[in-house]
Amino acid sequence: MNGLARYWFGATSPLPLAAFRIAFVIALLVYFSDRLLYAEESLVQTATLLQDIGQVDDTALQHLQPWRMAAPSRLVVGALIAAFYVVSFGLLFGVYSRTAAFLLGLWLLYATLLDWLGSFSLNRSAILICFAMSAMPIGAVGSWDARRRRRVEQTISAWPVRTLQWFLLLWYMASGVAKIRGGWLVADDVLWTQLQGWYQTPIAVLFLRVVPLELVTVLQYGVLIFEVLAPLWLVPRRLRPFGMTIGVLMHIGLALLMGKLWMFSLYVLAFYPLFVDVRPTTARQEEKQV
Repeated sequence: MNGLARYWFGATSPLPLAAFRIAFVIALLVYFSDRLLYAEESLVQTATLLQDIGQVDDTALQHLQPWRMAAPSRLVVGALIAAFYVVSFGLLFGVYSRTAAFLLGLWLLYATLLDWLGSFSLNRSAILICFAMSAMPIGAVGSWDARRRRRVEQTISAWPVRTLQWFLLLWYMASGVAKIRGGWLVADDVLWTQLQGWYQTPIAVLFLRVVPLELVTVLQYGVLIFEVLAPLWLVPRRLRPFGMTIGVLMHIGLALLMGKLWMFSLYVLAFYPLFVDVRPTTARQEEKQV
């Protein structure tokens, strides 16, 4: 097996994938529990408003809200909320994991289409991740499925882990390219300016008082370099601890300095267990025999 085929399809430990499943669902539970406080607004009022706009001008918002779905009744909203928690906890504990992932993907798709304008990258990416997980052995270990089968998989094919890893890596790189196109290389005070806007936290106020503009500029370019070159820091095993450390610190800083984005940081950090280098049991046994 050549290096590329081994990288994508060789044997690997199922533990990182199981850890991702748990971290991913916890992040979604935290995020949507916060959003569901405004379920009436996002699931009912917004859908009704979009229908009214469409009646006035059928082309209005068409490029932003291509689907206008009927607003659910309050009874249906209650059933939707209950279904979200049932399916999410099923996936969290690995109860019919693939089916739970598929059903959660359908739930997220429906809720997102009701309020497409109000959704952002977290909502939309979670749909893709759930549907992808429905085709992956996400319940191989650490799940009710594994207990039910009375068999714990020692290894799995690496492609599910690699697919999810590269999802995050491509996301990082796309974010970096968007920052370059948005002026991060032209102006040296973009980050400094953003920390003073709507996202600002009390910690950000103190941070900007203490830290000089020149150092904030260094951080700005550091974030840009990390994102654009994300595969360089997170793919090679020797550089991965460095890359993961920088990434974790970056997202903690984002959560502390830009308060409205703390849930986004939590969501992205859910992918980091996938980069933990866990050698499969068979590989460790072979090393001991040698």
